[in-house]
Amino acid sequence: MTRSELAEAVTEATTLSRVEAKLIVDEVIDEISNALLNDGVIKLTKFGVFSVRLKSERMGRNPKTGEEVPITPRRIIAFKPADGLKKTINSRTEDAADGIWREAQLRKQMPSLLPNDHQAAFARGFHSHQIQMTLTAT
Repeated sequence: MTRSELAEAVTEATTLSRVEAKLIVDEVIDEISNALLNDGVIKLTKFGVFSVRLKSERMGRNPKTGEEVPITPRRIIAFKPADGLKKTINSRTEDAADGIWREAQLRKQMPSLLPNDHQAAFARGFHSHQIQMTLTAT
């Protein structure tokens, strides 16, 4: 999701104009960035924790030449998702996996019942949600 898409989602979920939503999204992102710069940690309940970590100097290898090269110390941003976010993501992943399994069973059982163009679409690996409108239109 991009900033513009996020601002559009805020516009649709509220009574704010697009300009107001964009300003709010930009302000929130600026505040998050400033908090990481100043405090090094941002805790968002039910979402997760962003933190700044220091990576120490280490030796790396140039993949082309094989030469060892020192990698300088730097700060990185890490994210640890909250348990609630993990559960949400995993429950949707299980739903998606179940849908893929059901579609595979449909491919095995019903390809001869579908018109030839749909058989070809299934053979090319299209998923049922990608051709659903075509199936219902025929």
